[in-house]
Amino acid sequence: MTTKLYRVGQAEVTIRDPEVPVEKSRVRIQAQQRTIDGSLKQHIVAIKWRWRLTWDLLTTAEYGTLVAELIRQEAMTFKPPDTASTYTVVMTSDVEIANNEFDTFDVSVTLEEV
Repeated sequence: MTTKLYRVGQAEVTIRDPEVPVEKSRVRIQAQQRTIDGSLKQHIVAIKWRWRLTWDLLTTAEYGTLVAELIRQEAMTFKPPDTASTYTVVMTSDVEIANNEFDTFDVSVTLEEV
């Protein structure tokens, strides 16, 4: 099984599945606007998915492919390994990278549904 992560509208980039278990949670997003006197003008609430993903022992090629997609800092299409659905996501954390003693890389990131 592989995970697909790519810039919206562009060619798919297939990468190895993240380590399991994949941390997946529901997040409540809300915003509100008030008038100058403090009365509520608009209140919007949405429930979105959030994934905390970690890849361990990536080769240099796998690392380069994954990080190139993540650092674009724009909406991406994400197909998690545990579902047939695809989601439009943005990265909501820094890309955490560790280079270990086997000349491989560990990468962690948090993605949130748009």
